[in-house]
Amino acid sequence: MAIAIAAAHLPVAFLVRQYPAAAGLHALLTVSLLFAAVALRRGAATVACLAAYTVGSEVLWRMAAAPAPWELAKYAVAVTLVWAAVMRDGRGTYRAPLFYMLLLLPALWVTDGRTGWLEFRNAVSGSLSGPMCLAACCLYFRRASLDPMALRRLLACLCVPACAVALLCVAGLLGAEHVKFGRSSSLVASGGYGPNQVSAVLGLGALAAFLLMLNPHGARLRVAALSVSLWLTGQCALTFSRGGVYSSVIAGGVACMALARWRTERRRVAVGITAFVAVALLMVPVMNRATNGRLVGRFMSFRPTGRDQIAAGDMRLFLHYPVLGVGVGSERRRQMHAGSPQMEYTRMLAEHGLLGGLAVLVLAVMAWRGSFNSGPPYGSAVKLACLAWSLTYMLWYAMRLAAPAFMFGLALCRMQFDEAEAPAVEREAETPVLTAGRHRHSRQRSGGRQAPPPPR
Repeated sequence: MAIAIAAAHLPVAFLVRQYPAAAGLHALLTVSLLFAAVALRRGAATVACLAAYTVGSEVLWRMAAAPAPWELAKYAVAVTLVWAAVMRDGRGTYRAPLFYMLLLLPALWVTDGRTGWLEFRNAVSGSLSGPMCLAACCLYFRRASLDPMALRRLLACLCVPACAVALLCVAGLLGAEHVKFGRSSSLVASGGYGPNQVSAVLGLGALAAFLLMLNPHGARLRVAALSVSLWLTGQCALTFSRGGVYSSVIAGGVACMALARWRTERRRVAVGITAFVAVALLMVPVMNRATNGRLVGRFMSFRPTGRDQIAAGDMRLFLHYPVLGVGVGSERRRQMHAGSPQMEYTRMLAEHGLLGGLAVLVLAVMAWRGSFNSGPPYGSAVKLACLAWSLTYMLWYAMRLAAPAFMFGLALCRMQFDEAEAPAVEREAETPVLTAGRHRHSRQRSGGRQAPPPPR
């Protein structure tokens, strides 16, 4: 079913790129389905899948110049998930995300008055819509629960729009008369749109497909997911925007290490990594020759492209205005930086001061309490991968998309045990361990009591 849906999106990609009105209709239909699912109380699985599809389609709408608000995905996901959380929890709503958002509001009143209203509104939307979406995702997912089937569908919903974006990038390369790759990002290989955002969504789709490849069910699904992950990773690399590749590789590595902690999962992890690396080693020389030897040099270079200067400027502003910062959309910060903010963590300190630092600390506490709890092997690996991708994305690209907010919230979700995983987890939990020269049995899942040591 997932393969059929992905195939159906191939003509959709060309249609929305050729006709912006079709892209607007696609955005309207997607957001309407999301609101309808919440209003009709369709359950966490349906709401989460539609929200994931909305997040994955954000760059597709921007590439197609859809007649829709620029931050439509962030606002739609934020409003619907807050609505669903309030209907589900009532007054018992998770309060940490609300505290995180309240810490960021005082910066609205300390902003200097040298900006016009329209510029101020755009600055506020660009700076606070991401944190607002993150707070909404944490509010909803912290008390949501997903079964293994729903989790696989959610990952597929993230992957399908990324395939449509990749197809537009392929069409852009094939239609270009001359493609020149250099030391910076390639606009042509990114389908004529911003390479940073295209690279990010392609990397997200590659990660989602890689996580589908690691799932314990369906050999055909794993083979298809491996193929899609390799395609999206290669297309992501051709944009020459390194952040998308780095984030997906780091998150995929975190997922593999988390799964490898369980002896019953190590074989599948080893087979998946071997297959991915083997095919990637065959792809890299071909892609390097196609880019005149520039590809390997680009990704082997770790020279920052101005982000270190932006971070240093943010820290200077923080030291000058440590309490409340310079405010959202401040003229001082815009004069200091020629470009838009690139690092979310230093931006929080510069614009929000100590309150921004405290907000980052609240995020760290929520991530620790939500992601590092016990759960099934595959679900725990997916949660840690989502957290790693979100944190690294905010390190390169701040919060320009709704994707890091959604992935951070998904990392807090409770994952249910799979029928195929539970017996293996029980067997591993009951395995005797050798401690201080004596055999000691671990606690049983059923009773929770420690078994006596075997007789000598």
